[in-house]
Amino acid sequence: MRFVIEIYGAGSDGTEEVIQRRSVDTINPVGARKQAQQLLRAWKKRDASGARVLNAAGEAVYKLDN
Repeated sequence: MRFVIEIYGAGSDGTEEVIQRRSVDTINPVGARKQAQQLLRAWKKRDASGARVLNAAGEAVYKLDN
């Protein structure tokens, strides 16, 4: 299954700004969530405030806050 991981932070105007977007192929959404957690930890130093895992239809499956 294909998922999209979005790492986001606060923009200069107070909105959410996507810092990085990555496509991943995993067997189930839990695998994508684990990868999102790892990416969020890596981007934490660059002011990332959260991550989203989106399915192929663009619907949020998981939302992780930092």
